[in-house]
Amino acid sequence: MVSFCCGLRLFIYSDNGIAYSWGGGSQGELGFKTISNQYAPYEVFTKVTGGSCGSHHTGLLTSDGVCYMFGNGRRGQLGNKKQEICFCPTKLITDCAIVEIACGMEHTMILDSKGRVHSFGGNSFGQLGLGHKINVDQPVIIKELNNVKNISAGHHSAAITSEESLYIWGTGIFGVYLNPHKFSNIDKVKEVQIGGCFGVALNSDGKLWSWGSNSSGELGLGNTSPIKQPQLIEALRDMYIISISCGNSHVIAITSERTTEMLQTFSKAEDRITMEPNIYDEPYNKISLSERPSPSKDSSNIQMIVSLQKERDYYEGELKKERSRREETQLECDMQKKMISEGKERIDETSSKLRSLEEAITILRQDKATFEEDITQRMASIEIEKRRLAEQEGAKGKIIKEYEI
Repeated sequence: MVSFCCGLRLFIYSDNGIAYSWGGGSQGELGFKTISNQYAPYEVFTKVTGGSCGSHHTGLLTSDGVCYMFGNGRRGQLGNKKQEICFCPTKLITDCAIVEIACGMEHTMILDSKGRVHSFGGNSFGQLGLGHKINVDQPVIIKELNNVKNISAGHHSAAITSEESLYIWGTGIFGVYLNPHKFSNIDKVKEVQIGGCFGVALNSDGKLWSWGSNSSGELGLGNTSPIKQPQLIEALRDMYIISISCGNSHVIAITSERTTEMLQTFSKAEDRITMEPNIYDEPYNKISLSERPSPSKDSSNIQMIVSLQKERDYYEGELKKERSRREETQLECDMQKKMISEGKERIDETSSKLRSLEEAITILRQDKATFEEDITQRMASIEIEKRRLAEQEGAKGKIIKEYEI
């Protein structure tokens, strides 16, 4: 095995480039035609050099720089201009070789050989970094980023540039960034990992920094308080970290102390919260696997129950989010309907007023015509009366002259 990635299922890439998958596959995320869970590793693809698992979608990267996507693409996270489930690996069309892929909860990012970041999928929280919150169903370049060397995605997104600067975007305890935002209080960053609603960054000094939500102690700061800006994990200050990986609410880091490597983890297990990294005792590490005590049946059952509880809590959380999104959509639709109804009422009212005004204008025109006709008749009568009076005056003058004679 050379690499692996975890979502609600597990992918492993062997040293001969063969990808195997198993786990939950109800939405095509395992890469073969099944809607049932897979309980043993199943060969999916060849020539694989990397990959990433989202909530219900997966991306694989091959040795020739081609990316293949499969799973649930309802938000456009498969990048194939469709919003549907794809059970088999489908080639992602790009104009350049791909060197890294990062699948978030409902979105995807890819890094090409020119150092450009392309994003697509769900964008309700601005996690695509495109300056808006509209879903995108095909790769779009984030123009604000150049010379990028590392990307990661969860509920929000992050990238590291060749200048070793850390950028994030999306929505979280840190605020809302629709475009990439630089964290100025950390430098010389060489690796970044985004978990659920938090992130960790590793700098070139081997120091680990964390930020974001902290409800399960996933920031490793000794408390459950959320942090807006990256903060150094003091418990690991004297150690040199060489690799990190995040789950939804936990972190794993590998340290290097000369020739000794120790595994450290901080997460929420059962009802106990480990708020600081837990370093397994070195003497125990030196015991061979065959000499270590195997877990009891009860312990295995407890672990299974805890795992099922976590999975149930996750799905309940996703269901609540979906219901909330539907309620918001329904509320917006109701508001639009109300606005349309009010607009129709105003239009009807205005139309009624216009009809009344047109009727009034018609009546005025009729009155004007009647008045003009009456004036014309009166003027004619006046002219007739003038002529009659003139004739009378003329007759009267003749009578006076005759009398004088």
